[in-house]
Amino acid sequence: IFNAVRFIYLRGVLYSNILCNNVFLNSNFNVKLSNFASLAINNFLLLVCYKTSYELPSKDILTRTKLFALSSTVYKIITSLKLHKDLPNYKVSAAFAKGRYPNLESISIFKNMIIRC
Repeated sequence: IFNAVRFIYLRGVLYSNILCNNVFLNSNFNVKLSNFASLAINNFLLLVCYKTSYELPSKDILTRTKLFALSSTVYKIITSLKLHKDLPNYKVSAAFAKGRYPNLESISIFKNMIIRC
């Protein structure tokens, strides 16, 4: 997933829809990204936002927000759970704003990668 996102970003495509529903594997287990309807190319204005469990509380879609969405996607792929799955969206945003995230000890092998994002 990281390589696929890096590949398109290096070509000037700002992909803003990083979530599990848009990540697929082909028959060779290569990652394929889908849903490019909400993208920006070469810094043109982007008028979309992430789903709540993939979005940092911010008014702008920054690099940090994209990395957070990527780590949320990896978390969901590994655990099959979305971040704060038991909370309504407005409480998910509040939890992220307070720096509250799920315990990652059960997936410790991926913990550092997810935290760095």
